[in-house]
Amino acid sequence: MDFDRFVSNYSDHVAGAVSLPACGDGFFLAAKAVQLLKLLGAHFGEVATLEILDVGCGIGLLEHQLAGTASLLVGVDVAIEAVRHAQQSVAGASFAGFDGLHLPFREAAFDAAVAICVFHHVEPGQQLALAREMARVVRPGGVVVIFEHNPWNPATRMVVSRCELDQDATLLSAPSVASLLRDAQLQQPRTRFLFFFPWPGRVWRAIENYLGWLPMGAQYMTSAIRPEEVRTR
Repeated sequence: MDFDRFVSNYSDHVAGAVSLPACGDGFFLAAKAVQLLKLLGAHFGEVATLEILDVGCGIGLLEHQLAGTASLLVGVDVAIEAVRHAQQSVAGASFAGFDGLHLPFREAAFDAAVAICVFHHVEPGQQLALAREMARVVRPGGVVVIFEHNPWNPATRMVVSRCELDQDATLLSAPSVASLLRDAQLQQPRTRFLFFFPWPGRVWRAIENYLGWLPMGAQYMTSAIRPEEVRTR
């Protein structure tokens, strides 16, 4: 998939596939940013001092959401035009290209590495290699977080099937992502399911806080911890 050709109209493609005017890409990404910050805050105690890597950053939408919340925000993507767009449009974050498998950073460079709806675009035979790279660049005690579409949700399957951005998508179940993180020698994988209700509003989000265990949300967030000793090769 050549994501560079979607740089100028990424959000329009997502909104067209979702077909919910009140719940465009901004709604879902903002909610995922909130979930990510809650997870990192619970794990580290505070977020302001953290250094966070966004793998598959695209045009920097997550960095827009996280601006001012962390000490360092870095995004990487295989789509070079998207990286250039992000660098020009997002203040307070840095961006770089990469080949999709080898992250251009030293070992233990970040407190957390996150990939939002990226792994379903990665060839199945290369998913473990990318997960290991995310584990490598996270410090011992740090966190790797993967957000993905939930293939057990029929509405999700419908949206993915009509989204041009997801033409090459191979959806991963939450158990398969947890297994992937364990195979990358990360520990304590935990999953929270998200987006049970396709409407904005505090009431719906409050209800969803009690449903995170139920494997029927439209998407999910799986996290795991790098132990003190991990072999990344």
